This record gives sequence, C-alpha cells and structure tokens, in this order.
Amino acid sequence: MNQRAVPPPAPPPAPPSRQPVPAPAPIVTGRDREFLPAAIEILETPAPPLPVVMMLTICLFFAAALAWSFFGRLDVHAVAPGKIDTAGRAKVIQPLDPGKIAALHVENGQHVRAGDLLLEFDPAEATAEENAQRDALDADLAEIARRRFAIATVRAVLDGPAKSGEASAREAAIAELARAAADPAPRIVWDAELPEAIRLREAAVLTADIDHLIGTLQSLDKQMAQKEATRRRLEMRIAYQDKLIQTLTDLLGVRQMSFDLKVGTKINLYDARGELEKSQSARASDEGELIETEAALTELASEKIKTLAQFVADNGNKQAEAERKADGAKQAQLKAGARLARTRLYSPVDGVAQQIAVTTVGQVVTTGQQLLVVAPTEGALQVEALVANLDIGFVKPGQAAAIKVDAFPFTRFGVLHGKVMRIASEAVEEQEAKRGLANAPATANTAGASPAGQAGQSPSFVFPITVELEQQSIDVDGAKVALTPGMTVTVEIKTDSRRVIDYLLSPLAKVASEALKER
Repeated sequence: MNQRAVPPPAPPPAPPSRQPVPAPAPIVTGRDREFLPAAIEILETPAPPLPVVMMLTICLFFAAALAWSFFGRLDVHAVAPGKIDTAGRAKVIQPLDPGKIAALHVENGQHVRAGDLLLEFDPAEATAEENAQRDALDADLAEIARRRFAIATVRAVLDGPAKSGEASAREAAIAELARAAADPAPRIVWDAELPEAIRLREAAVLTADIDHLIGTLQSLDKQMAQKEATRRRLEMRIAYQDKLIQTLTDLLGVRQMSFDLKVGTKINLYDARGELEKSQSARASDEGELIETEAALTELASEKIKTLAQFVADNGNKQAEAERKADGAKQAQLKAGARLARTRLYSPVDGVAQQIAVTTVGQVVTTGQQLLVVAPTEGALQVEALVANLDIGFVKPGQAAAIKVDAFPFTRFGVLHGKVMRIASEAVEEQEAKRGLANAPATANTAGASPAGQAGQSPSFVFPITVELEQQSIDVDGAKVALTPGMTVTVEIKTDSRRVIDYLLSPLAKVASEALKER
C-alpha cells in the first residue's frame, strides 16, 4: 500500500544577528579629491556644465538643421551670361568688296541718322570699270542704230530699183545709196544719250560700208553694160544674118532654076548652097552667143540682188550680235554701277557709331571685315544671353528672369526684371555664340580652329535666348540712369525648387547607382 510521505518539520528560526550598521560616507570636496587616486579622482569629479551645454546645443542645432533640410526648399536658377541690346540688334557695317579708305565721316560715340554717310572707299577703279562698261554699251547701241539704218536703206533699194534691170533703175539705186552714204548721221535714229563722237564714228563706218557696196554694184553694172552691148551687137548680127540668109536662099533658088534649065553649072549651084549654109551656121553661132549673153545678164542681175541681200543678212546678223552684246553690257554696267555705289557706306538706322576699326585714310580693308557697329537708339532694349546645354531643358518662354547688370552691383542697386521671350531651336558652339554677342566676325584663325578649342576637349554648346526687359533704366542713388546697349549682364532664371536634403543625398545616390558596375 502506498503511503504519502510526510514532510519533515521546519527548523526553528535563527536568532537575529547583531551586525553593525555602516556609517554614512564622508563628503569629499574639491580639494579632498586631489588626494584621491587618479582613477577615483576622475570618477568622483563631476562633468563641467559648459561642455554639456555646448554638446546639447550642437545636437539641438543638428536636429533643427536636419529638420530644415527635409522640409526647407531652395530655388534652382539657370545662370546665363549676356549683354543688353536693342530689339533690332546692333548693325555691323562690312564692305562687300576690298578697297582703300578714302574718307571717314564718323567717330566713336557719334550719333548718326539713317542714310548718313559713314565712310568712303577709293572709287577710282570702280569708276573706271563703270565708264568702260558704259562706253561699251554706247558703242553697241550705236552699232545697232547704224546697222538698222543700213538694213532699212538697202532693203528699200532691194525692193525698188534693184528689181528692174534697166540702166536708169540701176543708176537710181546707186544714187539712192550714195545719198544715204553722203551724210547719214542726221537720218539715223540714235539713242538719246549717245555721245556725239560715237555718232560720228558710226556714221563714218556706215558711209564706208555703203561706199563699198556701191563699188560692188557699180562693178556689176559695168559687167551688165558690157553684156548688154554684146547682146545688142549679136542681135544686130543675127538680123543681118537673117537678111543675108534670105538673099542667099533666093540666090540658091535662081541657080537651082538655072541648073534645071541647063543654063547654069553645078559648081555655081554648090557655091550658092555653101554660102547659104555658112550664113546659117554663123547665125546659129551668134544666136548661141546671144543666149549665153542673156544668161550672163540674168546671172549678173541675180548677183546684184544677192549682193544686196547678203549685205542685209550680214548687217542683220551683226545687229543681232550687237543686241546680245548690248544686253550683256547693260548687266555689266549695272554691276559696275552697283560696285561704284558700294564704295560709299551709309548708316542703315538711327544710332550710335561704335567699335570703329579703321582710323587712317588709305587703310586697306578686306571683304567682310567689320569696320564699325551702329547701335540703334530706337526700339526697346532686350537682353541676349547664352544658356548652358545642361539648363536649357528647364527654360521655357514666359519664365520670369532676374537680370544683374555688371556695371551696377546688385547688392547696392538691385536687379532688373524681365521675361524670357525666345529660345533658339538649335545649339551653337560657345565660342561662336560669344563672338556673335560681341558682333565680331570669325577670323581666319578662329574659323579654322576646331570647335573644341583644344585637342582632347569636347565642344561646349549653348542656346541663345532673348529676355525682354520690364524697365529701360536703373535707379542709381535716386536717379534714373538709362541702360545702354552693350552692357554685360548675368541672367538668372528660376527653373525649379529642391529640398535641401536632396543636395546631400544626390551625390550619394549617384555613387550608389554607379557602384559595382563595369564599363
């Protein structure tokens, strides 16, 4: 049988001990701590309050700065250097042709009006070329008038007396040509501006041409007169031969009758027949010569017509050639006149002459060289600036801009306000854009240089922008000072705002994104 175990009885309580109560620790003062061991001295010495307060203050400021960096935001600005310019931009004066300075009529800072003469080049060469082209044109026009008159005169003869083969008609044709060659100058229709010397020269040429034509016609007329005399002689001989043949025919008949009647001899009959045949042969020969003579007369008449027609055709061809030359001479004269006009440069607008590059009469300039700049005085002022390629994506038309004028420190005189009006659609190389702002054309050295400027450097590109100014002057010590084109400025355009802590975290995020990667 299982029995439950009974616990043993508890021992009697021990009597209370009589240990001594420890005495309170003695108070250690500052001087007493100096006699303690070094380690105990450090433990017993309390911390000074000033470092504690400073540490707590630093922690408090750090916490406040951290909170401000998380909630606070800073503006992001795109900074663009530029200059003040008029709405029409400064006008660069450049020569189209090389030349030598003959006169300079303006000085730096001088106000000019539109159309005022700025400078002159030596016009000697351009004037000589213009005179030569004008003389060539006058000569061509005079030749055209001369040949037109010659054609009209000879054509009148060709359509009139020349068609007739009569001697009187031939004489009339030559007389008409002689009258035309005698004094043709008054009858020729000249251009109103042709000089008298050229008219007389061309009239003399016309007289010589017609005299040569008259000589040719007279030679042909003499040949025709000889042929006509030959024809008349042959006609007379043929008429005589006809009578002689008739007589010989009658004689032959008589002798034939005598021979038939046994009165005459056969020899007489044959003699009469021989004489008749000889006369008939002579007549046939003369008739052939007459036909040849008439053919020669016809050929001479045709040759005369041909000579006149050839004269008309030659003059017509040369007239057409002279007209083509005159057309070319007109264009050449216009070109020479334009070159002569380009020897005088005028101001295109009202403005102020600046950056005059020529100072000496006789100085030689080249094509496209910048001689001076005329800054317009009319029109509103604006700012031409260059925005970096990194900032252009955040700049938009219509954004507000703050303009700091370098001539007036913004810490004393404040800033100007404006608005972005235009943004270039294409980037420009930075050095080229700066030359454009300075109104300086590219020289041979800069034009041949690489866009990077130096080997091994990547080219830098910028975007030109235009900022409209809200005011045309700046307040300087209570007075309004007008802004002047050419003043350099710095344009600040607010593009965004960022938390302060982003400036601290962005480098870390960039490092983290680029870490543990192999290119």
